Amino acid sequence: MKPTPEACAAAYDCLRNFTPFKGWKLPSGEEVEFIVTRDPSKYGAHSHYICRDEHIIEISDACNGHLNTLMFTMAHEMVHLHQKRAKLVTKAEHNADFKRRAKSVCRELGWDEKAF
Repeated sequence: MKPTPEACAAAYDCLRNFTPFKGWKLPSGEEVEFIVTRDPSKYGAHSHYICRDEHIIEISDACNGHLNTLMFTMAHEMVHLHQKRAKLVTKAEHNADFKRRAKSVCRELGWDEKAF
């Protein structure tokens, strides 16, 4: 599987319909910019255009070659997106709030929180 921006948007919108994401009031996939990179050093990343209040999720095709990996990576970046919108970001990239939310996501979706 080779991720595309459209596939990333579909994965994002799919996950938005599951707990805990559906309670977070995340923007629709049409409101998020999805970029596919070739960066082998990271699975994905979330960033934010401050002046336009727009969110960007980057997914690396070098690291995400299966649907399960894409969904897992997307869920991780969605936690970051939620934290940014809710002003829960601190200097620590994976702070206590992130870890608590990651545990909830992994428990709900059957993923290993140690890998998340």
